[in-house]
Amino acid sequence: MQPTNMQPTNMQTATDAQPHAADEDPVLLVEDNPGDARLTRTLLEVGAVPAPAGLLWVQTLEAAVRQLQSGAPCRAVLLDLGLPGCQGLDAFHALRLHATACPVIVLTGDDSEAVGMAAVAAGAQDFLVKGSFDGGLLRRCIRFSVQRKRAELALIAQALAAQETALNSAQRLNEAMGRVADAFVAIDKAGHFTYVNARAVQLLGCQSEAELLGRQVWTEFPNALGTPFQGAFEQAMQSQQPVANEGYFPPSQRWLDGRLYPSANGLSMYFTDITDRRASEQALLQIQFEVSELAHRLLVQEKTTTQRVAQALHDHLGQTLAAARLNLDACVTTHGAAMPPALKAQGARIAALLDQAVLEVRQVLSDLRPPLLQEQGLPAALDNEIRHGALASQGGGTGNSPASAGDAGGVDVWLEVDAAARGQRWPDDIEYAAFMVAREAIANVRLHARATLVRVVLEGDARELRLQVIDDGTGIPTPLLGGRAGHLGLVGMRERALAIGAQFDVTNAQDGGTQVSLRWGAPPP
Repeated sequence: MQPTNMQPTNMQTATDAQPHAADEDPVLLVEDNPGDARLTRTLLEVGAVPAPAGLLWVQTLEAAVRQLQSGAPCRAVLLDLGLPGCQGLDAFHALRLHATACPVIVLTGDDSEAVGMAAVAAGAQDFLVKGSFDGGLLRRCIRFSVQRKRAELALIAQALAAQETALNSAQRLNEAMGRVADAFVAIDKAGHFTYVNARAVQLLGCQSEAELLGRQVWTEFPNALGTPFQGAFEQAMQSQQPVANEGYFPPSQRWLDGRLYPSANGLSMYFTDITDRRASEQALLQIQFEVSELAHRLLVQEKTTTQRVAQALHDHLGQTLAAARLNLDACVTTHGAAMPPALKAQGARIAALLDQAVLEVRQVLSDLRPPLLQEQGLPAALDNEIRHGALASQGGGTGNSPASAGDAGGVDVWLEVDAAARGQRWPDDIEYAAFMVAREAIANVRLHARATLVRVVLEGDARELRLQVIDDGTGIPTPLLGGRAGHLGLVGMRERALAIGAQFDVTNAQDGGTQVSLRWGAPPP
């Protein structure tokens, strides 16, 4: 019996098929037995409310494939697994490659339920055993298979969309990380590379990411074992806290600044190449060391030169002035009665000039060689300077303080020495530098700060010296706190501190005034 002899109005040949809406699309029946085909049509029609969709009947697998390839609408495929030349799962596998948008329901013989189950396991939506189902079961099977197929296609579409999104995200991530100037790598818990950007490939001395992905870090770079980077890696993984690390990385022979961010699955690491910065820092440190050495030598030379000049002034010019005054006094004593009044007046003026010259020499000696510094130490020298030295001579007078005070041009100067520092001696160059810093700081206050009180605070012990000069004046403009060359002597004070390896700071107090601080500590024994 040929298909054309059994087709009513709702049963068409494949060549007569026309597109329909999804729920109205015809069912494609692949059945070589005309009687079974007629029975299947009847089961679909009897009792169907509303009227069932049409049935397309083909007798061979090849005809079914052509029908599916034509793009004609098809709601579901009923596939007989007993077709001549292609039976069982072979028929299903051959058809399913083309039935991607509609469900396939397999029809098996009376004793072939196991084959139907195998077909479902292979991807069929359902199976029916011939002779064991009625129209209602057939229609429900088709309806439920269509719904499951739609759900399956929706899940596939969602999975494809998610995969595309993930691929796009990964591509954007790769593009973004490729533009990052820092090196970035991701490593799993076992230490295998899972991601490497282009900068990391370059820093690690590789040609491409493929050389590193999946490789174990410590196997790939064994000379990194025992370095701070291995310690930082283990610390981050154990603590699950971010770790910063800076050090020399032997594999790349570069200095790297690393930041490690752990997670339960591994960690991400960012590395910045700081080799050039480290080289600059080392060069700067070398320059600073050389400047410090030079400043120290200049300080020693200054001290030596001033001592020689002071010695020359005292032993030569001072003695000469004293001898001239003695000779003048002797001349006046011997010949004073016979001297004309005008000559006596001239002698008096010469005597006054000699006295003034002697005072000026003494003042210069005081400036060049601080009194008592060498003999009695820094506390005594500061006390004498404030009471009787250059500052006192400019203002005169004596104030009241725990130690001593002087009045310098309307400024009260107080010296405060803690118990541990009284009578304490430090190395000669340390005491000399501290004294000169204190003298310069007090002079700056008198000239520029418009202050009324200056506190000179001296603290420390045999291994430490702390000096502070604190005033209640107008303070120093912020841009000048660093010490502009030629301004307020700050550069000179800073250089003196640098020469002895001391810390030097100048800060403005919140309530006004300036604080100059010098702190020296003896090197470790």
